[in-house]
Amino acid sequence: MTDDRVYDRLSLLEAQVRYLAERTGIPLPDFGAVGSSALSAAVQAEIAKGNKINAIKLYREETGCSLQTAKSVIDSYGA
Repeated sequence: MTDDRVYDRLSLLEAQVRYLAERTGIPLPDFGAVGSSALSAAVQAEIAKGNKINAIKLYREETGCSLQTAKSVIDSYGA
């Protein structure tokens, strides 16, 4: 597959994902935040215990990111 075909196909897939997210009401995660993050052991432990709010709070303290970004990151890990 050529590079152009790969990028064309990727664009179509991204459009489909956006369409499905809009139709189902499921928000898309902040992929930039997820891609650039590595969760600490403390944040992972809070997620494992089901303490989403504590996980978001800890993540914000560790990274200095906004509440919205922290929530997106934690939500993307299935918390």
